[in-house]
Amino acid sequence: MAGFPVTKTNYDINSIASNSERVQCMQQGFVYRENHRSPEYNDGRYWTMWKLPMIGCTDSAQVLKGVDEAVKAYPTAFVRIIGFDNVRQVQCIIFIAYKSPGY
Repeated sequence: MAGFPVTKTNYDINSIASNSERVQCMQQGFVYRENHRSPEYNDGRYWTMWKLPMIGCTDSAQVLKGVDEAVKAYPTAFVRIIGFDNVRQVQCIIFIAYKSPGY
């Protein structure tokens, strides 16, 4: 993963997973629209999902493996990690885990 030391990334993901049973969800970012009538406005709420949410995942290595798979499949995309609180059903944290080298 370019730009992030592995130890810091592992720590960040572990702290999300061990705090109040939050769940991570990985997304990559290009919105595909077909036959839409809405304007080209996108404030970041609509990112395309990469696989299914990692519900109950507490292992940072599993999350990083998913990030690497997403980067391998979409090397020019942004990869974003979102942490949710599974009790309150709200988003708790969000950060970009990968951005393409040319950006």
